[in-house]
Amino acid sequence: SITVSSCLYPEAQEESATWQQELQKAQNINNQFQKALKEQKWLLAGALVGNLFVYEQPYWTDARIQALIQQMSTEKQSWQQLQEARDLVKTNQIEQLEQAIALVAKINPKSYTHAIAYQEQTRWSRTLIKISADNYKNQDFLSVVNVLKHIPESASLYQEAQDWTLLARASQTMTKPNILSLLDAIAAVRQIQSDSPLNGLAVKQAKLWESQLQG
Repeated sequence: SITVSSCLYPEAQEESATWQQELQKAQNINNQFQKALKEQKWLLAGALVGNLFVYEQPYWTDARIQALIQQMSTEKQSWQQLQEARDLVKTNQIEQLEQAIALVAKINPKSYTHAIAYQEQTRWSRTLIKISADNYKNQDFLSVVNVLKHIPESASLYQEAQDWTLLARASQTMTKPNILSLLDAIAAVRQIQSDSPLNGLAVKQAKLWESQLQG
């Protein structure tokens, strides 16, 4: 804001250039630190932070340094949670798969690990849905509900899991059909939207139950 006509203008420009250089150095250090976190290079990230304690630059206040330390701690914890979830999945057991999905759901959404964990969660959720689809074909409707309740609301396949649950519960009531259960089942499957992967099956079941109701 110091104008060209001011006698302080040359000195101000010199100071501004110096501060810009210091800011650029700070940004470079931060970029290196963020890259190290993304690549899980904890020793490098720790070394970069350690150097800041003796780095005489006004940008690096205690608050900024502590923020980096906290971020590194969060990233390490998130990565550890993901690794634990991956180890659980190796057992190929449904219960462990459910535990793995629940574990990655707790990963900090602001961490770099979260994006990787979200992809893994989607893949594992798809496995649960496939298992539930087989259970549905075998008319094991209670197992469908019990398995899919472990897919969290934050998962990308949550809505599909909810649709399977609706269909399974509706079909369960049809094991002992009466007028009331038919009405409830039809109303339930009609909640499944047209863009759902289960829409075709839901429409088919609704038509079947409607014909039973007419009879």
